[in-house]
Amino acid sequence: MANLFIIAAPSGCGKTSLVKALIEKV
Repeated sequence: MANLFIIAAPSGCGKTSLVKALIEKV
C-alpha cells in the first residue's frame, strides 16, 4: 500500500485517489 500512497501523493487529488485505491484494494 506504500506504493499506492507514493503514486497518489503527487497527484492533484492525492487524497481522493488514495482513498479510492484503498477502497478498491480492500
